Amino acid sequence: MTRLFTAGIAHFYEGYYTNKGIKIVKGTVAVGFDADANGDVTKVKLKNGSVLDADIVIVGVGGRPLTGLFKGQVDEEKGGLKSVSAFFI
Repeated sequence: MTRLFTAGIAHFYEGYYTNKGIKIVKGTVAVGFDADANGDVTKVKLKNGSVLDADIVIVGVGGRPLTGLFKGQVDEEKGGLKSVSAFFI
């Protein structure tokens, strides 16, 4: 989560979800899925060789911002553009 948040906020959310019974798996990525005859995902295959049973899978797909267009015009932070409030007329 530290890719998305400051270390303090990431620590808070990891603790919050862990206390709710959510297992957070770090250091690997999903490389495949197994499904039943209805097409429902039943297992998630991880790059490290582990396989997780699954009732539901939520996939978050991100992108990298094209910051080169704004080089020297705005501040950059953590690989993206620093949040700026603007009002256009």
